[in-house]
Amino acid sequence: MMRRLALGFLVLALTACGAQEDPVRRQVLKHEELIATCMHRNGFDYVVAVPVDLAVQEARRAGKPLEQAIAERPTNPNDTLLAALPADRQAAWGDALYGTDTTAGCFNETYREAWGKGLEDLSEKSEQLVAKVQADPSVKKALSAYVECMRGKGFRVSSPDGVYELGEAAEPAHAECVKPYETVYDKAYLKHSR
Repeated sequence: MMRRLALGFLVLALTACGAQEDPVRRQVLKHEELIATCMHRNGFDYVVAVPVDLAVQEARRAGKPLEQAIAERPTNPNDTLLAALPADRQAAWGDALYGTDTTAGCFNETYREAWGKGLEDLSEKSEQLVAKVQADPSVKKALSAYVECMRGKGFRVSSPDGVYELGEAAEPAHAECVKPYETVYDKAYLKHSR
């Protein structure tokens, strides 16, 4: 959930700044650099990369159809990095990046410096956007398919975020089952964020 909220903040920031591709990309990469520095201070690796949602938006601006932009989206190198960690380090990495109930996390700590406004300014809008996406019938159907796919592989989860509680053994099943869900989610996210 925190990851989806963070992506929501990014989409809202991109919309709010109204900039074209190059300035937006520069801001995003500036934020990524700040996050990486913070994560390293906390003892974790973090790969600076253009976020997947921005890559899809750039492909759309370049004239690619939505389905093609989503199908050709790059993988997030931090997903690979995270999957290689033991379960307890995965949880700690996620807490360092996205925070906990008592800590802000590197994404939040660096947001104002990168974007000139705080996450609290965008929080309500982002939560509304995420709620719209999660309520979208196509996303609900894809979530059910994900849960059933995981159940068929012997794992019980209620959402993709729940996989981190299952440990390393669930990662291969998750990687297979989550792809269709993420494609539908990303498509709905782009639709509702306009």
